[in-house]
Amino acid sequence: MRSSDYDEYVELLWDVQNGCLERFQLWLTNEGIEEHQDKFAILAEVYITFIYDYEHIETVTLNSGPGKYFEEFMMDYLFKKTSFEPGEYALCPASIKLFYKFLYEKGYLLEPPEKMIEFINKFEPEFIEILKKRFS
Repeated sequence: MRSSDYDEYVELLWDVQNGCLERFQLWLTNEGIEEHQDKFAILAEVYITFIYDYEHIETVTLNSGPGKYFEEFMMDYLFKKTSFEPGEYALCPASIKLFYKFLYEKGYLLEPPEKMIEFINKFEPEFIEILKKRFS
């Protein structure tokens, strides 16, 4: 859709994103995850925007594979495009892991999210160290 009218693309992205995030919040509630639910949804929204509305060298989707541009999202985009409290940034890895579980359960992902979750688990300690340095 990127080759079509940009306003149409943004409108479609907005509709899909809002519907997805409403379902994600409902899924979180059904899973018994109510603490930080709003932050998890906001962080998932930021991630979707990064994937589908940010200029990448090549096409990126949620199905593109673990790690593709993830480090750029966590180390650059997240800090430039949001203004959360330090503890809220620390929720991002958990939010993205939950979001991938949700996407798989709903049939969007082609493969189980274990590779992505494993990748995030390996990346998370480095991210927490960066948060400590950045906000201390």
